[in-house]
Amino acid sequence: MKVKVIGLIGPADSGKTQTLKMVAQVFNKNRKAFITRNIYKKKKNNKEESKRDNRYTILYTDKRICDCTFGDSLGDIENNVAFFEDNEKFPEEYKTCIAISAMRASFQKVTVTKDHKLEIIGNLTETTQNMIDALEDYAKRKGTRVFWVEKKWAYNDDDIVSENEEKCKEIMALIDEFLEEM
Repeated sequence: MKVKVIGLIGPADSGKTQTLKMVAQVFNKNRKAFITRNIYKKKKNNKEESKRDNRYTILYTDKRICDCTFGDSLGDIENNVAFFEDNEKFPEEYKTCIAISAMRASFQKVTVTKDHKLEIIGNLTETTQNMIDALEDYAKRKGTRVFWVEKKWAYNDDDIVSENEEKCKEIMALIDEFLEEM
């Protein structure tokens, strides 16, 4: 089964976690999917992962979607990839088909094109470049690419909610497109 990879990229505190939690909620409430919140916490560099972030496994029809809100460090991205790969050990009909990961990056340094490709417009830190490379390397191993969605920072609560809803709809549209192809 071919895997599709979605990366939600944006600056710190832009609502990436909340947006990806909304994706899980859409499947839970509107699509009657079976969702598990995974206690998949690995220590990287003796640092505990955030307690507000989650890794979800969503079973929808005969598809498995992994939705990871972690994405603040290279360790987070490596753990997300390990989580995706662990979910590929299931029988063919239940292997991961869509892998979603949050990723922190400065909005002054990256942007996303209309065809969901990442465009680097400034010098990235080594850590940010390594995070991007880790997710893109996983996608290459799966014979695909990362379909990027850009999360912008909002300046007030109303704009944050609106931006989260808009990006959730954009991610759901990609998921629906990928599910139709499968």
